[in-house]
Amino acid sequence: MTQREIARLCCKITAIYALIRSIESVDGIVSVFYMLPVLAYGGSVDIHWNFYVAVFLGALPPVVLAAVAIFFWRQSGIIAVWITGQNLQDAPDETVPIHKRVGAQELQVVAFATIGLWAIVSSISRFISSATWGARNYLSSSEESSLFILISQLASPLILLCLGFWLLFGARGIVQLLYKLRNVGLDENQRP
Repeated sequence: MTQREIARLCCKITAIYALIRSIESVDGIVSVFYMLPVLAYGGSVDIHWNFYVAVFLGALPPVVLAAVAIFFWRQSGIIAVWITGQNLQDAPDETVPIHKRVGAQELQVVAFATIGLWAIVSSISRFISSATWGARNYLSSSEESSLFILISQLASPLILLCLGFWLLFGARGIVQLLYKLRNVGLDENQRP
């Protein structure tokens, strides 16, 4: 397999992971609909617009994760080109790609970029749910500390999202830096 084919396979595996994460987060929304007849017809709670907003905000992260999964699956070739820095085709006049041996550095680039994709998928649903619920609570609350709470809820997923994008788009630079650090002080004939 070429480096681009390995990167494309990793994108598809990440897409499957994103789809599984989106399916896992649907059960909370489904449980609300099971409780709806009990709440509405039991007379204990009146259903207002807040209920519908809560259902919409709860449904937003799985829908976005499913969209990310579809994007990663359908655009895996383009993402693999971003990861590897290669063209979509090995040579313009070539009909069949030339299979080159993949070295350790090329595999490290794919591994770092794949970890970045996983970090993006992991942080997207947390970021969207924290942002929507936090913004809703911030707008409905008159407390001054609610802005601090909103920022603290968004900090962790935002840092993870930035780290994921850095690993995805900076994987080649990270591997080059690691290679230079590993070979500091070695002669040209001593380097692997």
